[in-house]
Amino acid sequence: MSDTITPVKNVGDLAVARGIITPEQLDQAKTTAAKENAFLEDVFAAMEGLSGEDLAKMAGEVYGMPYVDLTGKKVPFTVLSKFPEEIARKYNMVIFEMPSEQVIKVAVGKPWDPVTKKAFDFIREKNHINVDPYIASIAGLEKAFEQYKNPVLVAKETGQEQQQPAFAAGPNIPKPAGTATGTKPETAPTEESKADSTLADLVKEDITTSAILQDLISNSAIPRIVAATIKYAVSSGASDIHVEPNDKADTRIRFRIDGVLHQIATLSFKDHPAFVSRVKILAKLKIDEQRVPQDGRIDVIFGQREIDLRISTFPTINGEKVVMRILDKGGGVIKLEQLGMMGKSFDYFVNAIKIPHGILLVTGPTGSGKSTTLYAAIAQLNKEGVNIVTLEDPVEYQINGISQSQVKPYIGYSFAQGLRSILRQDPNIIMVGEIRDKETAEMAVQSALTGHLVLSTLHTNDAAGAIPRLVDMGVEPFLISSSLHTVIAQRLVRKICDFCKAPANVPAAVLEDIKTEYAKIPDQYKQNIALDPGKILQGKGCGKCNNSGYKGRLGIYELLPVTEEVQKLTIQRSSSTAILNQAIKEGMIIMKQDGVLKVLQGITTMEEVYRVTSI
Repeated sequence: MSDTITPVKNVGDLAVARGIITPEQLDQAKTTAAKENAFLEDVFAAMEGLSGEDLAKMAGEVYGMPYVDLTGKKVPFTVLSKFPEEIARKYNMVIFEMPSEQVIKVAVGKPWDPVTKKAFDFIREKNHINVDPYIASIAGLEKAFEQYKNPVLVAKETGQEQQQPAFAAGPNIPKPAGTATGTKPETAPTEESKADSTLADLVKEDITTSAILQDLISNSAIPRIVAATIKYAVSSGASDIHVEPNDKADTRIRFRIDGVLHQIATLSFKDHPAFVSRVKILAKLKIDEQRVPQDGRIDVIFGQREIDLRISTFPTINGEKVVMRILDKGGGVIKLEQLGMMGKSFDYFVNAIKIPHGILLVTGPTGSGKSTTLYAAIAQLNKEGVNIVTLEDPVEYQINGISQSQVKPYIGYSFAQGLRSILRQDPNIIMVGEIRDKETAEMAVQSALTGHLVLSTLHTNDAAGAIPRLVDMGVEPFLISSSLHTVIAQRLVRKICDFCKAPANVPAAVLEDIKTEYAKIPDQYKQNIALDPGKILQGKGCGKCNNSGYKGRLGIYELLPVTEEVQKLTIQRSSSTAILNQAIKEGMIIMKQDGVLKVLQGITTMEEVYRVTSI
C-alpha cells in the first residue's frame, strides 16, 4: 500500500484505504449507523468480509491502543477475578495481566463507546491504580469470559487459586449501550479527573539523542512512540512538546528547550491521528471530538521523577495539533540567589519581599519566569510563624508548609473568589498566580491595604507599564499608589554553555551598543564589572548543549520601587513613559542594561538580550 494515501481519522476510512471494504460499503454503513443511532464501528462488526480481529487492530491504530490476542491466552484466575464476570461482560472489558499491585492491563472491545472511558475513570479513581488499556476482538473477549465458568481448571493450568474480586468496578459506572449495534449515549463524558499512566513501562531503553528517538518512531507502535517522545523530552529538559501536522509533509515534533523551539523528529502523517488519539486516551479527552480545542493532563513517573503533563489539542486545517507542557513536580523551587539578580537589584528585592504589607508585582510575557520568581520569594518567606496561602492556575510546584490552592473557573472558583475566602484564612502572605481583571485587582488592593503582603503577576512588557495597566483595569489610582510598593519586569535569557564557551567576535555595531548602555548604568550596579570586550563569550556548540551553544537560563530584570514621585505620577494617571523616565532618574536600570552586565560577565550573549528585550 502506498504511503501517500489520504490520512485517515476513523476505522471506516482506514478499512477503505486498506481495501478491506469498498467506499460504497462505508457509505452504506454510515447510513445504517445514522438510521439506528449506532456507532459506526458496531455496524462494521456486523458486516461480512470484516473480521473482528481486523476491526480491533484498526481501531487500536485509530484510538492509539495496542492490540492483544486473547483467543488462546490463559489468564490467572487471581487476575481475571479482580473484575466480577457480570461487570466484565456488561462493559466488554477484562483484566488479563497485573504487572504489579498498582498496575493492571485491561482489554476492551469497544473503545469508541464513551461508557468505556467512564468505566476506566471509575476503576482508576475508586482503586487508585494505573489502568493500561488494550483492545481485543469480541471473540477474544468471549474466550476470556469463558474462563470465568471453570475457575478450578484455570487455576490449575495457571497455578493460581481462586479469590474474590478485589477492585471496585461497577456500581456507579453509567449504563452501557444496550442494543445489538450499540446505541450512542446522548452526551459523552466531560468531567476532568487525574490521569494515570504506565508510559515509562513502554520504553525501557535510554533515549539520549534525537536520532535514537527518530529510529524508534520509525519502527514502533503508536503507544511506544508517544511514550518515547515524552521520555526524551523530559530527559532533554524540555518545557513543551509540539506535535504539528502538515498535509504536505510529515508531522513535525518540536521541543521547547531553554525557551526556544527545536525540531527533534518527524512522524509519518498517516500515523498522526493515532498519535493524537493515544494522547487523548491518556489525558481522558474525547477521542472523537476533533472540531474544538480540548485540555487535559497526564501524570507519569520516569525513574524517580514525577511528571505532570498539561495537554492541549487544537484543530488546524491539517489536523489536530498537540502541545504538552511538562511540569516536573520534583524539580524543586530555586533559591533567590539562583534567579540571576545581582548587586543592588538583588538587595532591593530581598528587602521588598520582607515588607509585611502591600503589593509586589512581577511582570512579563508568558514564559518569562514570573512564577519561578514568585516561588523563590515565598520559599524564602516560608517560616513557622507565617501563614502563606496561594491561588494558582495551575499549582506547578508543591511547597511544604504553604497552603496552595488551584482555581477552577469552570465551577466559579476564580482568583477573585479565592481571594475573598483567603482573607478569612488569617493569612500573612498571599500569592495570586495572575491579576487578570478588575475584580481580582481590587481584591488584591483590598488585601494589601488590610495588612497583607500580596505577591502576583501581570502581563506587561516593562515594569513601568504595570501601573497604567492597573488603571486601565479600573482600579483607582490613589488605591494603587497606596498599596503597590514594587514592580519587577523580567525576561529569561539562555546561558552560554560551560562546555563549549569561547571568546566571541563581537560586531562593531553591537560593541558600540554595549558601550552606550554601559555608560548609562549607575556605578552601584556595576560591581567591578569592567567594559572589557575580551570577557565577552559565545558558545561554539557541542554535544552537551545539542550544538546550540547555550545550556540553561537565567533572568534579566528591572526593579521599579514605587517611590513618592512615582506615587504622584500614578495619581496623575501619567503614562508609562513618564513613570519609566522618573524611575531611571532615581537610579533604576532597564532589562537591556541588566543583560549587558551579564554579557560582560560572560554569562549570556547580546543576541539573547536582543531576542528577549525586543518583545
